Amino acid sequence: MKPVSRKLSLQPRAGAGALSRLAHTLSVDACVAAVGCVLVIGCVDPKARFDDFDDRVIDAPPKIEIDAPVVAEIPDVNGRFLLGLKTNLSDESFQFVAQVTLDEADGISMVLTPLDVDMRMPVGMMITAPPAAVSNTAQFDSAIGSVANPDEPCADPEDPGLARIPGDANPVSGSDLNVVAVAHGTIRSQDLFCGTVTGKAANLSCLDLGDLNATFAAIRLTDDAMGSSLPPPLGECPAGMPVDAGMPDAMPTPDAKLIDAQGDGDDAMPDGPMPDGGSGN
Repeated sequence: MKPVSRKLSLQPRAGAGALSRLAHTLSVDACVAAVGCVLVIGCVDPKARFDDFDDRVIDAPPKIEIDAPVVAEIPDVNGRFLLGLKTNLSDESFQFVAQVTLDEADGISMVLTPLDVDMRMPVGMMITAPPAAVSNTAQFDSAIGSVANPDEPCADPEDPGLARIPGDANPVSGSDLNVVAVAHGTIRSQDLFCGTVTGKAANLSCLDLGDLNATFAAIRLTDDAMGSSLPPPLGECPAGMPVDAGMPDAMPTPDAKLIDAQGDGDDAMPDGPMPDGGSGN
């Protein structure tokens, strides 16, 4: 009997390709679905996240701006003072004798007499600072000199409104100076007012007094002292008397009145010699 011959077929079974294609299709569909899920989950609504963050943030407390303290009475600074003006160019101060007038209606005015650097005696022409209003924080802005064209304060050295300081009263360079400035001051007591100075001083060049950190202080003279009998000038506010401190802007601002020069106001300075100087504002 002859053996039965069987031929092995290398062709795939009917339907095998279809199954393979089906499996591939399901695999691709599953991958696309998975990517779609990731995209859906990953796309967070920015506005919703911001609103959620905003709901969780606690508002910061309001900022309160502090100005100089309101005073019930403005110290009476009528009288004669030694005024020193200082810049960062020198430790030496320009010196003036200031005749001060304080009036409830007109405010504060001054007549300044420059003093010679060496002998501390009057030199040059007097400089008049017209009346300036004094606020209920005892602050004022006093003009020293004026010019026809405020935008070009150094343009005309012959402008008659300029305040003129002779070279003999200039401890920095010894040169004549033409000045147009504003003294921003605070009356600290019956015996002291002080502050900063802005403006221009011109000779060969135009100097910005604000850039030079110009400051001033005026101390009361109790007699007709002049020359070597004058006390040392201050040139800046004494230490321990800050310019900016006090109550919030929202606090009430009572009317200010003048203190009798002989009164016992809380702002009066103790008897005795004035301090030699301070460390600044």
